[in-house]
Amino acid sequence: MRRLFGAVAVLLLLGGTASAQDWSPMDPSTGEAGAITCSPTGAGTGDLCFSVSCRPGEDLRLGLILRGGALPEGFDATIAVADGQPPVTYGFAADGDAFHAPIPMDGMLGRLRWGDSATITLDAAAGGLVVPLGLKGSADAIGAAIAACPVPGTGALADPILDSPPLDATPSDNPAGDAIAANEAFCTDGTPAVGPGFLRQEDVDGDGLNDAILDFGALTCGESHDYCGSGGCTQEIWLADRDGPYRPLLSALIEEIVLPAPGEVLLRLDGSDCGLSGAEACERRYGVRDGALVAAP
Repeated sequence: MRRLFGAVAVLLLLGGTASAQDWSPMDPSTGEAGAITCSPTGAGTGDLCFSVSCRPGEDLRLGLILRGGALPEGFDATIAVADGQPPVTYGFAADGDAFHAPIPMDGMLGRLRWGDSATITLDAAAGGLVVPLGLKGSADAIGAAIAACPVPGTGALADPILDSPPLDATPSDNPAGDAIAANEAFCTDGTPAVGPGFLRQEDVDGDGLNDAILDFGALTCGESHDYCGSGGCTQEIWLADRDGPYRPLLSALIEEIVLPAPGEVLLRLDGSDCGLSGAEACERRYGVRDGALVAAP
């Protein structure tokens, strides 16, 4: 059995006529909190609309509607973000006026927020459509959805830092040098440079050693700042170890890292990380215990 959805359901979710591929908040009158974007399929049907949302008291989930087309009761859809990481496949099932899939905190939401472009590929049962997924406005819109919807399986709202996937990096004897070398290798159409403020050395965790704080916004390739976006620039913290190399603690898009005291970290983030508009102030405080970030006491 295939389900057919028309324009009315989509316009209700959007709360109006949204530009194709722009992210926008979902209409509160639908009873859903979240964000949605629509893209033309180019296959003789209308738009494919993709959402990140929740109903009151329910977990965050992904949603799909094919406007003017039919989809089977269940199918797989693969999301590929142009960020060098592998695509991820999710299983969607019919649920009221849309198709929904549970989403684990696997890092995909962050990739959709800060990536440049993506595609969604429906499996053969759903027609094999390959649809571009625009990410304009996704940082604020998905950030607001994360702030409003519980993390799957926990019943608690997400923390944009603590609920992100672990930093995928191995210990390093020279994290600053590694980052500079990586930027030089990446920069093939300009002159790589290191600006002021790239490396700070301060005691982050209170063990008496100078740790390394890297601000990738100071790394450039010609006139390009490839490590910055609307949510700030990639910044990292690496903890020094008396008996070995530096250990990674944090890597995220951050506007500013402030250290109120050893063992305390204050992050100034994009407003969407606090459920606000991107321009509004957002601060989150953390502690550092046993080499890991923890919620502030």
